[in-house]
Amino acid sequence: MLQPYIIPHNSPEKLGISANSITTFLNAIKQNNIEMHTFKILRHGQVAAEGAWSPYQLDDPHILFSLSKSISSTAIGMAVQEGLLTVDDLLIDIFPEYVTEDIAVNMAELRIRHILAMSTGHDVETGAIQRLEPDGNWIKAFFDTPIVHPPGTHFLYNSGGSYMLSAIIQKITGFTLMDYVRPRLFDPLGIEYAHWETCPSGRSEGASGLHMNTDAIARIGLLYLQKGMWNGTRILSEAWVEEASSYHTNNNLNNNPNNEPDNNPPGDWKSGYGYQIWLCQYEGAYRGDGAFGQFCLVIPNKNAVIAITSGTSKMGKISELIWEHLLPAFASDEPILGQAAEEDGKALLSTIAGLAYAPTFVQSESSETLRISGRRYKLEPNTRGAHSVSFTFGDGGVCNFRIWDDRGEHLIGCGSDDWIIGQTMATEDEWVQRVEVPWKVAASGTWEDEHTYIMTWRFIETTFVCTVTCQFNEDRVGIDYTRNLTFDPYDFPTLIGRRL
Repeated sequence: MLQPYIIPHNSPEKLGISANSITTFLNAIKQNNIEMHTFKILRHGQVAAEGAWSPYQLDDPHILFSLSKSISSTAIGMAVQEGLLTVDDLLIDIFPEYVTEDIAVNMAELRIRHILAMSTGHDVETGAIQRLEPDGNWIKAFFDTPIVHPPGTHFLYNSGGSYMLSAIIQKITGFTLMDYVRPRLFDPLGIEYAHWETCPSGRSEGASGLHMNTDAIARIGLLYLQKGMWNGTRILSEAWVEEASSYHTNNNLNNNPNNEPDNNPPGDWKSGYGYQIWLCQYEGAYRGDGAFGQFCLVIPNKNAVIAITSGTSKMGKISELIWEHLLPAFASDEPILGQAAEEDGKALLSTIAGLAYAPTFVQSESSETLRISGRRYKLEPNTRGAHSVSFTFGDGGVCNFRIWDDRGEHLIGCGSDDWIIGQTMATEDEWVQRVEVPWKVAASGTWEDEHTYIMTWRFIETTFVCTVTCQFNEDRVGIDYTRNLTFDPYDFPTLIGRRL
């Protein structure tokens, strides 16, 4: 294993970057009510600026959603350079056990390159179909979904196809996608933590589910910027970097949901598609991106990489602000000198130091606290599977909220006018979702009025923020749950409890 390489840091002005432009970008993010969690800007192989909005931290892993796809593509590139496969290999030759007479005809020309370029020929997104497969066999679900266009002729964003890249790696190598890229990619780049969620069959999801921190995202981008070289060692072939980041598919089509008026502005979502990589409107730039604002942006003409994690539905606006403010920041290839540049640098550092999401605070106490503190409320039967809850208030309005289910007790400690960092198995997705490991949560609570206590839970390794509104009325409590972002609209039921 190569020794971990520490990316050097330098001031923006010494790397030819306008610090004032970065400050303007950060201010624009705030003005547009965009919830960004972390950012890191690299130029000439050095970190020019980085920051995190408290309680988020740069070192925290973050779910990447579809940015995971770009790592899956990279794995295919590594398998190609090892001579294990080619992008022209037919899918039916790799998985003959799934091929029926009809599938043999329907998918006779479907090749790995078509999956990489989102041009499988499907008319429907197979990822959703895979997740509904009764026996959890996602490969079978993919093959059972007919293609209706000649492969290579029709763009459709298809996460089911991206999962098949993971399945291909495992079938060819005998390793899960995660186990395959660990020694070949993550270890050489010095990426210490990476976790990939798995499908019901135990394969890495491929299309999504990868968790890494902002530094890891930046390292992947820097590897591509350096055309596959890392600290003097070839990690990925230059030919693959060029091929993966080149135009392969026209995504400026009506079947691209990003081009619909109600979605993101289409500029960076209609400029062409590579191999699980989006091409950008600025010449030569490309990126991996994931839902709710996860970005790995490579700008070769400016020798720059931008890594971002977020929790927002305004991905298109982030893209606009990058081109409006950060692209001009890279105008010079020479250091920016002078007193004004030094002052701009100091102002940027001050802005970064002040990045934070303050908890909502109205009041720390209510006449209800003495009556309800430490008392347990039995919940009516609910789809969350929760049995009971309690609220224990301490000094300064701190509240320990507990929820019980058939696995036992789960605690979330809520600060008053500040965040308490903890871990919980009661995730943002459900009160008692079955998760394997606790999730890191930053929580706070405030009394909105004498009878209404509101908790905010920031699951800081995800994009999600939950607001839990608790309404007390004599011996009863009603608990409503909302989330800032969701893939599928869902009306979370009110939990009703009676004090024991």
